[in-house]
Amino acid sequence: MREVLLIAGFAIAYALTSTGDYWDERRDAVHYCAMVDTWIRFQGTRGHPNYEDRDCSWYEATKP
Repeated sequence: MREVLLIAGFAIAYALTSTGDYWDERRDAVHYCAMVDTWIRFQGTRGHPNYEDRDCSWYEATKP
């Protein structure tokens, strides 16, 4: 019984940690694409260029 609880505890901890990693990466991607969008809209005076050559086409679809 003790081993089952230990394994269940590890599984829950792993699930919570891996979910956090996903949301961190998602937040970073949104921020990066927002800065690229700002760079384009303000013609290079704000934000930053797409120096990592990421595909930010999905970000355009999320804007109102």
